Amino acid sequence: MTWRCKAAACFALIALSACGGRVDAVDLPDGGSPGSGPPDGSFPDGGRPECGAPAAAVDGGLQLGSVQLVSIAAGWWHTCGVRAEDKTVVCWGSNSAGACTAPPGSFLQVVANDGITCGLHPDFTAECWGDVGRNGTPPDRTKYQSIGAGDGFGCGLRQADANIECWGPEAPSPSSGPFTVLAVGYFHVCGLRPDGSAECWAKDPPQFGEASPPPGPFTSLAAGNLHTCGLRPGGTVECWGNDDFGETDAACGSFATVYAGADVSCGVRADGSLTCWGADEDGQTTVPGLSFEPLVSIGDFHVCGITSAGVAACWGRNDEGQATPP
Repeated sequence: MTWRCKAAACFALIALSACGGRVDAVDLPDGGSPGSGPPDGSFPDGGRPECGAPAAAVDGGLQLGSVQLVSIAAGWWHTCGVRAEDKTVVCWGSNSAGACTAPPGSFLQVVANDGITCGLHPDFTAECWGDVGRNGTPPDRTKYQSIGAGDGFGCGLRQADANIECWGPEAPSPSSGPFTVLAVGYFHVCGLRPDGSAECWAKDPPQFGEASPPPGPFTSLAAGNLHTCGLRPGGTVECWGNDDFGETDAACGSFATVYAGADVSCGVRADGSLTCWGADEDGQTTVPGLSFEPLVSIGDFHVCGITSAGVAACWGRNDEGQATPP
């Protein structure tokens, strides 16, 4: 578990709104030029990113890719996406345990966490790569509507019966379905019932109420490290759980989608603008002034999303090249 400082300096780039949320997009200092980085292409620690990532940018700066993507997933130190052209997976950042070495074949969806990546094939079966010894592998022939990756486990929403099935040595035990939405966090997993009520289960006893949702209805859910957010029918966001960095202080207004990660939450509005709130020591919640598809993923210290132009935009910590998309 990564703990962050709570000093005032950590929040120097955050402006509070009346709802406790954060301001919308601002221009980032490097101007967001594609592939920009240190003039000599070096990295702060002298290392190089694996998986063929381009040179890393200064932490916090916007990086734009050029490859068209249809899905994106930010892990702790790596990021993966599904190419629009051939539906193969491309990854960038640290290749710890092989999480960045995607298998051949086509995919519909990709998800990631610490040292693990999983993808959903066109036949709706799931495949995982990376530290599968610690996180487990999904059943071979089970078909899923969607999947998610946690710490020491993974889960999928089954097509056949709308039950949530989890695998791995630390897998939680969800209640019987049916469920319409699956949200997998670092320590817990949540599901949305057809009536809009939410239920959550944790691999360990919950510490901050992240697995204790308020009464519904909700239309969508997003699970982070130690917090969870839900989208109400009117488009407002409500979050619960740990709030050390303001990650549950949801921004005002209406959203089309909501996302949660490590101490950060984000929402995409109907006009494609993105708002994030929570920890910002690496610029995670200082979002670029771009229009986004409802495809955003929050890693440990970085955030990536697919813009309306279909390419990846990433910002935040980039010491392993995890925020420098192809």
